[in-house]
Amino acid sequence: MRHLILMLVLTFTVVATPALAVNLDFMKDAPVVGMSDEDRELLRQAARQLLEEEEDGTVTSWSNPESDAHGRLKVSDTHEDYGTTCRMLAMHNRVEGREGRGVMRVCKKDDVWRFAPRRRSD
Repeated sequence: MRHLILMLVLTFTVVATPALAVNLDFMKDAPVVGMSDEDRELLRQAARQLLEEEEDGTVTSWSNPESDAHGRLKVSDTHEDYGTTCRMLAMHNRVEGREGRGVMRVCKKDDVWRFAPRRRSD
């Protein structure tokens, strides 16, 4: 989770060429743009607990009353791939009027959940 947030923050802070700026224009309304450090930490904590402790189909929420940022997370499709545990994580977040949804595959390596490519073909 931390890696995705870092990647998105870096994407927004790098000076892009005009062509790249046009290609990334759709992200200007992404919730991550308006997230405070506290928002990101609350999201990370909720995701970590969900991935580590909950069964497939479990939904959890996070919120920061100070910023009114909030979201829902759902975990599903726990499976083994390349000798590690992987899960699907669906997120729906709202921050400063910006709303975003996504589903990503994460796998646990060295006790850290990391974004992963699609499941390998058998």
